[in-house]
Amino acid sequence: GERLKERAEEGGFLFPPRHGEGRFRGHCQRAAGLILEASAEVLDMSVDELKEQLKDGNSLAEVAEAQGMSVDDFKAGLLDEVKAKLDTLVDEEKLTQDRADRIFQAFEDHIDRIVDAHPGERGGCPPGPPRPFEDAPSTDVEPDA
Repeated sequence: GERLKERAEEGGFLFPPRHGEGRFRGHCQRAAGLILEASAEVLDMSVDELKEQLKDGNSLAEVAEAQGMSVDDFKAGLLDEVKAKLDTLVDEEKLTQDRADRIFQAFEDHIDRIVDAHPGERGGCPPGPPRPFEDAPSTDVEPDA
């Protein structure tokens, strides 16, 4: 039980497994922040409220259902919200369109796993120092080199 809480606080359980460390870990943490913000927006709740639900062991799908939203409606709304946030980052020249398209495609390819994941399940950001939800950057993205 304690390990589940630790994994939830790390925030990485929302993502499919990836190999590598270092630079990717930072990108993964920023993606976690983006998904948390987008999910909270779709669910009409604060990011802090959503973090608490996830720390309690709920998946995003379970949180959506508890909010009275079907999982399919949540996924559709989440895809739209993530796309809008990525478009904003492109407009602000924080991401190239190509990079935003790649991020969105990866998100879309793994959306079922992301919304159904529970804390402690395999998958997530590469190992490294724990990064609690409270510290995960939101939509701050390093400009493309």
